[in-house]
Amino acid sequence: MHPRIVLTALAMALLLCLPVSAAQYWVGSRGGRIVAYRVNDPQPCYVSGQIVPHLPRADRQRLARGLTVEGEAALRRLLEDYTA
Repeated sequence: MHPRIVLTALAMALLLCLPVSAAQYWVGSRGGRIVAYRVNDPQPCYVSGQIVPHLPRADRQRLARGLTVEGEAALRRLLEDYTA
């Protein structure tokens, strides 16, 4: 078999193992704290020390409704915005 064909087959197999899209996260407030959950996971992946009642009203309202973000980088940026 030609080396280029073997490499292409390996690359295709690796691509099939990669997730189609980045992980989605839900961010909201629970128990007066900012929490983040990976979508379809009942356990929070993040619970902040930030107390939600101390945030501006608009932020409290957004967190009460909940936000969905795509990918860990977007999650980090959102959490930094609320906890900085």
